[in-house]
Amino acid sequence: MIKNYESNLIQIKQTPTPTPTPTPTPTQVVIATPGRLNDLIEMRKADLSQIEWVVLDEADRMLDMGFEPQIRQIMNNVTHAHQTMLFSATWPKEIQQLAREFLNDPVQINVGEVNALVANKDITQNILMMSEGEKTDKLAEILKVGGSEALCVGSEDVMRCWSYGAHCT
Repeated sequence: MIKNYESNLIQIKQTPTPTPTPTPTPTQVVIATPGRLNDLIEMRKADLSQIEWVVLDEADRMLDMGFEPQIRQIMNNVTHAHQTMLFSATWPKEIQQLAREFLNDPVQINVGEVNALVANKDITQNILMMSEGEKTDKLAEILKVGGSEALCVGSEDVMRCWSYGAHCT
């Protein structure tokens, strides 16, 4: 079921002291890195009391980067009944412990080998080397050719993601 969610854009300038735009009401959707979100919580600029979904994506990477205390602090601020999803490319003991603590009656879905870090043999992966200026045209070319049921395109730049998305309509 699709529902109307209350969301606010929180912009943080890259300065020594983060200067977010104020969030006047509790929001139901927040997308943020653990460190920055905790900064906002401490400044009383983010209210997680109405959050209905918590998604911990790349949980193994967040732990590798030392974000476990920040994740715990965030989860302590999510007071409303909520659904939690945890995604991880690997399943080390530390991630299993987080899952036991933050998930109620979880369903575990494994793709590929459970105890080995190998690519799924059913997925074809292509790495294309090109200059920055060639990427959008190459994506448009791939989309025109088609032949794939699903395509995943990653980018470190949010604005580029929006640009790529415009080519998919």
